[in-house]
Order: sequence, then C-alpha cells, then structure tokens
Amino acid sequence: MKTTEGETLKILHPGEPNDGTGPDFFNARLLIDRIHWAGNVEMHLRSSDWYAHGHQDDSNYSKVILHVVYEDDMPVTRGDGQLLPTLQLRSYIAPGIINSYRSLLSYQGKDFINCEKMLPGIPPVLLSSWMEELYRRRLTAQSDLLNRQYQLYNKDWEQLLFISLMRVFGSQKNGAFFLEVAGRLDFSIIRKTSGSVQALEALFFGMVGMLSRKPGTDPYYFQLQREFTFLKRKYGMLPPAGRSPEFFGQRPSNFPTIRLAQLAMLYHKTPKLFSETIAIATKKEAYSLFSVAASTYWNTHFLFGKSSRSWTKRVNKRFTDLILLNAVIPLKVAFASQRGKDIRTEMLAFASEIKAEKNGPIEKFKILGVHPGHALQSQALLELYSKYCRKHQCLRCAVGRQLLNQI
Repeated sequence: MKTTEGETLKILHPGEPNDGTGPDFFNARLLIDRIHWAGNVEMHLRSSDWYAHGHQDDSNYSKVILHVVYEDDMPVTRGDGQLLPTLQLRSYIAPGIINSYRSLLSYQGKDFINCEKMLPGIPPVLLSSWMEELYRRRLTAQSDLLNRQYQLYNKDWEQLLFISLMRVFGSQKNGAFFLEVAGRLDFSIIRKTSGSVQALEALFFGMVGMLSRKPGTDPYYFQLQREFTFLKRKYGMLPPAGRSPEFFGQRPSNFPTIRLAQLAMLYHKTPKLFSETIAIATKKEAYSLFSVAASTYWNTHFLFGKSSRSWTKRVNKRFTDLILLNAVIPLKVAFASQRGKDIRTEMLAFASEIKAEKNGPIEKFKILGVHPGHALQSQALLELYSKYCRKHQCLRCAVGRQLLNQI
C-alpha cells in the first residue's frame, strides 16, 4: 500500500484495539518508506475529523504514526506541526463492498438479526466451525474473568465456586443481584456454618434481604430470622442487601426461595464442594453431585407462610446442565490454566455432550433454521447474538463476511 503522499506502507503489526479514550490502536509497528515506526494509529471516516474531534490539541494523540481514513479530504498535522502519514482506504475498498455492507445493516424487514433472511443459505460446515470458535472464545472470556477474580478474592477457589453458583442459582432475574451479594459474603462463614442447613438458609436468605420483615405466624421464618441475627453478631457480617430478589415472571420451581434453599442443602451435604466439582468428568457425576433437594419445609412451600401441595424441590438435570455450562466448565478451565494446562478442547467436547439450552434467542435462531444439536452450539449462538448480532459487528462475524462476499 501507499500513503496519500506516495510513500510505501507495510503493516508489521496493527497494534492493540483501544475501547477507551485515546487513539484507536496502541503499539502498532509499521514500515513507511522502509523506516520502522512504532506508535499508535487513529481511524476516521474523513481526515478533517482529526480537527473536528480536537486531536491536534490533545497530548493523547501526540504519538500517532498513521491516520487511517476512508476519504482524505485535507492534510493533517500533529500538535508539533509535522505532517501525519495518511492511508486512504477508498483507494483499496471496492464500492460494491460498501454497498453490500450498507444493504446488510439497513435491512428494514428484520425481526431479529440483520442477516435473518440470508442465514439459511450459509454452508453448514462454515456455520459449524464458526460456532465452535465462538464457544471457545466465550469459554476463554469466562475463564479469564475467573482468573482475575481469583486474585481479587485472595486466591480462594471455594469462594470463586460459591460466587459462580450464586449467579447460576439466581437465574436470569436475580443472577446479577446474587452475584453482588456473594461478593460481599466471606466464604469462611459458610465453611463454619455448613454443619447446619438451617444456619445456611438463614445466612443466604438474610444476606439477600429476605428476613427483614415481621415474622407473622410462620415459625420457620421466625427461626431463620433469629438465626441470622445471631450470625450477624457472631461474625460481624456486612449488612444485608437493601433490596429483595425478584419473583415476578418466574416459575415457582425457579423462585429464589427454592434456589437458595437448594444451594444451602448443597453446601450442607458437600462441605468440600470445590474439590468434588473439579473432579467431575461426566454428566452422570454432575447429576449425582448436584441432585440435592431443599429442606423439608420447602416440600410444602414456595414462599414463607404460604402452604402448597407437597412436592420435593430437587435440582433436576436441566438445571444441572446450566450449572455445568455457567459455573463448572469455566471454573475447570480457569483452575487448569493456573496450573499451566489448557483443557479448553476437552471442555468443548464435554459441552457437546450436554443438551442445548432453551431460551428466547435460541428459539428465534431455530425459526431461522439454525437448530443447535447440543450445548456447545447453543452457547455459541448466545455468544453470536450478544457479542456480534446485537452490536452489528457483522464485519467481525464469519457469517457476515460470507454474506458480504455473496451480496
């Protein structure tokens, strides 16, 4: 390639994308007329945007070594008065590509995603390989987050597992809230109270703000309330959350009362839960470990003080699959990476043995003819939808690039 001044340009490394303030790419390496340059790269639609955005007076842009624009409508100088080398992309991009891209993003009849009318024409082999890559990326991002939290929470894997489980047991409605509460609760208290399921229930219900009202006529609620008051004094705990979990729009079996009671029983029955979780190698082992039932009070209750027909509230296989996908597998990958091992390929195979999830985005993909055969593919479709489709990142998507070449 050549700059607008006719200098030869070779990109040795494009640099690292910057999502914050400052130039768009940091630490790029270029050859301009055989001179090696190292610095930052800024991108604009037009050269004049450099001045429109005030970069000439911003020291953050003093180390920009290349200005990449679609149209070079005026020369640009840095703050020191030196002419900024410019690459004009209009000279290299065929107009048909631009028109195809605009056509893809401006489709007016879409109900779900930009490419919904064209998606059925994508070769199955391409879609399958892209979904495998998407899940690998999703798993990498999940394990990277856990590795950062590992440092944040004093390198305590039990605490990390508890945080991950709280998010899953909170489900979509309360997952973020339960995650926040879990981060405020010292896991050593759970270790010390695990001998009593009632103490664990009091701890969990109390910390999410469900034991703050008057006890009424329910003796079990009163017992938990007294137990939580005792635990707060004994361990000097942080105050409970200032709000309560959401119940609206959830099936009774997924009520936060039931999920927290199941989680309490899990930690009561399995004090060394982390070591047993890491040892899981098959679905059968997972189903055995997590198949716990809430305490007997919940056989006849979904809510405090309101009786219902008797039913054992046990964690079923479908919910265990969610635990595997959103807590166990990412944690196993993170734990292995801390020991210098990469087990992502092994975990991809594990995910492919789990049934595909059922949720809103997955059902819409099915309408378009994309039917995930297992959880690896359903997780990949969730990654595709959240990170690419919703953000209109068609150019970063293998499906989008394929379609742009076809239009």
